Amino acid sequence: MEQKYDRPKAMAEEEPNQNVPDNGGAETKPLWGPQHAGAKELASQYTFGNLLRFFKFYFDTFVDFCLTACMRFKVSVNAVFCLDIVQL
Repeated sequence: MEQKYDRPKAMAEEEPNQNVPDNGGAETKPLWGPQHAGAKELASQYTFGNLLRFFKFYFDTFVDFCLTACMRFKVSVNAVFCLDIVQL
């Protein structure tokens, strides 16, 4: 069975994103850009408030991890040096 090669539907090989139609080497512009509805929606998700919330979440997680590590260290040191006080 012979497979036909449909040249007008082929993408340009030099375009890594393959978002440009093949017009036989003529200068073309991308099929989407900053005015595309999807691009506008994605850009609206990166507001200052969202970035601040993202930073706050990871900062709080880091602080919680550090405090937990300090508490565990303190408990383990007390357990090692205060064993004579504990009655089993």
